[in-house]
Amino acid sequence: MKNLLLLQLLCYSAFTLSTSVTAQSGRLEGNWAGTITFGGLESTEEIPFELYLKKEGDGRLIGKSYIYQANQEIIEMEVEGTLYGDFSIYLKDTEFIPFPGEKDEAPYERKYQLQYMPSIWNTKMEGFWQERTEHYFSENRKLGRIKLKKMKNVVKP
Repeated sequence: MKNLLLLQLLCYSAFTLSTSVTAQSGRLEGNWAGTITFGGLESTEEIPFELYLKKEGDGRLIGKSYIYQANQEIIEMEVEGTLYGDFSIYLKDTEFIPFPGEKDEAPYERKYQLQYMPSIWNTKMEGFWQERTEHYFSENRKLGRIKLKKMKNVVKP
C-alpha cells in the first residue's frame, strides 16, 4: 500500500513538473522588445532590439530579429535555435532580409546565448550576442549584451 501511494505521488509530481515547464515555455512565443549593446560586454551604447519567437516542437525555435540602428536602418534577420530544459536559449542568425533599396548583405551574422526568465509580472530574457566568425578568440570580434521584455501579444479584431 505504501509503495502504491509513493508511486502515485511520484507520477503526480512528474506530471505537474512537465506541465509547468510546458506552460512556462509556451509564454516564450511572441514578441520581445528591449536593447542590444555594441562595443563589448562593458559598453553602455544601447540601441533598440526586437525579437519574435515561435516554438516548433522539441525545443526548436524559429523567428526574426530586428536591430534599429541610429541611421534609421533596420537589420532584419531570420533566426533559429534551441530552448533547453533549464530555460537557456541558443539562437543564430540564418538569413538576412533586406528592405527594398538597402544593402543586400548583413554587416555580419550573430549568435545569441539568452536566459529565459518567466514570471507572473516581469517575464524577461537577458544574455549575450557575439559575431559568428571563424576567429573565435579575435580581439576584433564584435559582441555585446541583450535585455528583452515580453511584449503583450495584440489580438486584432
